Amino acid sequence: MDNLVTGGAGFIGRHLVEALVARGESVRVLDNAPGRGLPAAVEVIRGSVTDPPTVRQALRGVRRLYHLAGNPNLWVPDKAEFEAVNYGGTRIVLAEAERSGVERIVFTSTESILCGERPRKLRASTDETVQRDIGEMVGPYCRSKLLAEQEALAAAARGQPVVIVNPTLPLGPGDLKVTPPTRMLLGFLNGCYPAYLDCSFNMIDVRDIALGHVLAAERGRFGERYILGNRDIRLSALLDVLHRLTGAAMPRLRVPYGLAYLTALVGELLADRVTRRPPTAPLTGVRLAPPPDPLRRLEGDPRARPGAAALRADPERGDRLDGPPGLDSPALAAHSLRAAGSRGSAGPGAAARAGDLTGAERRQSMGESATDTRPQAAQESPPAALEMSKFEAFWVDYLRAHSRRSTRVCHYIATFWGVTVGFYGIFTLQPLYILAGIAGGYIIAVGSHYVFEGSPPLVARSAWMGAVSDFRVIWLALTGRLDAEFDKYGLENRSRRR
Repeated sequence: MDNLVTGGAGFIGRHLVEALVARGESVRVLDNAPGRGLPAAVEVIRGSVTDPPTVRQALRGVRRLYHLAGNPNLWVPDKAEFEAVNYGGTRIVLAEAERSGVERIVFTSTESILCGERPRKLRASTDETVQRDIGEMVGPYCRSKLLAEQEALAAAARGQPVVIVNPTLPLGPGDLKVTPPTRMLLGFLNGCYPAYLDCSFNMIDVRDIALGHVLAAERGRFGERYILGNRDIRLSALLDVLHRLTGAAMPRLRVPYGLAYLTALVGELLADRVTRRPPTAPLTGVRLAPPPDPLRRLEGDPRARPGAAALRADPERGDRLDGPPGLDSPALAAHSLRAAGSRGSAGPGAAARAGDLTGAERRQSMGESATDTRPQAAQESPPAALEMSKFEAFWVDYLRAHSRRSTRVCHYIATFWGVTVGFYGIFTLQPLYILAGIAGGYIIAVGSHYVFEGSPPLVARSAWMGAVSDFRVIWLALTGRLDAEFDKYGLENRSRRR
């Protein structure tokens, strides 16, 4: 037997199997999924790479091993599955391969582990020689893949004939299990996303990845890694391509990274604790999405298939534009990923205005005593001569009702809940989450008032003015001007720091 492909019924594995068969080589597949659609000459063994006897049986008489099997998803209900399959399975496969004496091993890693958490910082240079530690990995998927690659490098150091390939995002026909890149494209094509996070990433034809595996087995050096990628593309540009090819309307609303992160965080918490279903936008995917950077680019090989062609359907394969897209010409792009320069940003600092005076300072400036000797009831009411709008009158009542820090903290929680869950519902077009955000925030606000103040909240009088006041008090607290706001209206702030 010439070749064993673990994960040969998967997206990349299926194309690798077809490429090997087309070269006249014998192929055996080890996969826990049925090998439907594979060439008739392929021998299929049903089983998991986490089962040593099954792996031992699959490796019997094999000359070359392509280890692709793993969990490629960015979210699973049980996070331990990533380490058990991606890392544990790799350890078992490499150990059994050493016993069987295979001539060549190609291990499939991922480009994601080379870049770390890219939205926070783009390194000056990222190529095949870069070394990352576990603390730089984004989420359990990337951590498990880094551990697996480190195991492969350790095996190569012990003398095993291991070559590593790191493909970027695969795109093309035959994605039966719907991997994250295909799921993203189908989400946009089916109108599931009303907005998008403009980022840049690298996508490569899945058949180019398959060819890269074959060349790595033939020419790769033991203990080295090879990045399989094409050119960087911005998501906004990709959406334009999808619109031109399909005529489908693409979202025009672009969300900032912070909002996308918050939405993904809430969505993943709900998926982990409540729904147990994959979130619309996995948190790992958002954290991996680098912002567009004119200094960073991945130069692909001119032989690689053009990006627009990678999204066209292949009529010979029976592909449809509403399914995983196809490509049109064979080529290989296996290159170093290099990002020149680094990104850094510093926002303008906040400074207090010189004219902001506390109530005591204003009274001193007018020749009055700094200590207000008026009765308590008089102190809690603004000057009668001060004409106020309806909203300002509401604001004064709001401050009076929120003089305790415990009440304000509960309102902060209510606001956070309402905004995050509500925006998640808006972003994913799920009315249930929108309703849960509004209702949950309202219940927290009402309950806190009855517990700490013994009275119903002002939000019952005017929902919109209450919501605006919540945001306003949060902003004043963050900028350190909340005490001055109480003093402005002669109100007591019972949580003032003395």
